[in-house]
Parts: sequence; structure tokens; C-alpha cells
Amino acid sequence: MLDIGLLVQSWGYPFVVIGTALQGDAALLICGFLAHQGHLNVYLVWMTGALSAAAGDIIYFYLGWRYGDKVLNKLPGMAKSSLSWARDVVNRHPRRVMIFMRYFFGVRMAMPIICGMSTIPFNRFLRYTIVTAAIWAGMFVWIGYLFGLAAKTFIGQVEKFEIIFTIVLALLGVVYGLIGKKVSRRYIPEERDPKD
Repeated sequence: MLDIGLLVQSWGYPFVVIGTALQGDAALLICGFLAHQGHLNVYLVWMTGALSAAAGDIIYFYLGWRYGDKVLNKLPGMAKSSLSWARDVVNRHPRRVMIFMRYFFGVRMAMPIICGMSTIPFNRFLRYTIVTAAIWAGMFVWIGYLFGLAAKTFIGQVEKFEIIFTIVLALLGVVYGLIGKKVSRRYIPEERDPKD
């Protein structure tokens, strides 16, 4: 039988780092739940998630600053217009974008790149990304932790169902991301056909 405790203790923190880069919400929810079960330290999960999210944003910001315009010029029309629109939004509302960019589904990974392409100074971006990464990571870790607490309170012997709860949390994270992507598509302008 799979010993989830041993697996998590061996690979839990690397999972937080990799998971945060890919689909951070679900990874933090799962690790928050597993921290409640005693397999991980909740504060280390929080710090690891926040630091890896901030580090990823800093790398993406640099890529946008260094290569953004070169890439933008090579994009097809629809992608170019969407990216230009996003850059205009960032230039008009830099504070709002930096505060809420972690919640822009479908373009979350692109937002730091777009910030790098904008007029936002790096030091300002750095301050915002560190604070927002800590808040974002803490929110999802503690939601997962509270889910574990609630499951234990209402179901009792949660240890028997750890794998099922972990899968349920992963699926909830994926569904959350898919719904967010669908909702965010409403706000990205579509390219119009010149014949219209």
C-alpha cells in the first residue's frame, strides 16, 4: 500500500516549488491539507510557496523586460492584439494589476511578463510581488489546512481517506483553474475580422 506520509515527507516541498510554478492553487491546497495531517510544516509550505511564486514572477518579469518586445513583434495578429491590450491595462492600472495578477486566470503566468514589458520599475514590482505572493500562498495553504481540520471534525478518521481527500483537493484546484480561465476569456478582446 502507498505510504502517503513517506512520499509527502520526501517530495512535499519540491512539489510545492514545482506545483506553484505550474498550478499553484491546487498544489498549495493539497500541501495545506497534508500539513494538517502532520506530514508537512504548514509555515514551511507557506514560505516555500510564497518564495517560489515570487521567484517565478521575478524571472517572468525579467523575460518580459529583456525579450518582450521582440516576442510581441513576432506574434500573430490575435495574440499581438491581446498582449497589446493587456500591456495597456498594466500601464493604466499598475498597482491594481500587481495586486490582483495572481487571480487573473488564463493569463496569470503572462502578467509578470507583461509587467516587465510595461513602465513598471523593477523595485516597485519586487515589493508588490513579495507581499502579494505571501498573501496568495497563505490564503491557499490555510484553506487546505482548514479543509483538513473540517474533514477531521466531520468525518473523524481522516487518515483512512487521505488519498481520496488529496485527489478531491487536486480536482477542486483544477476545476477552480478551468472556471477561472473561462471567466477570464470574457475580458480579453477578440480580434475582429477586417471585413466586418
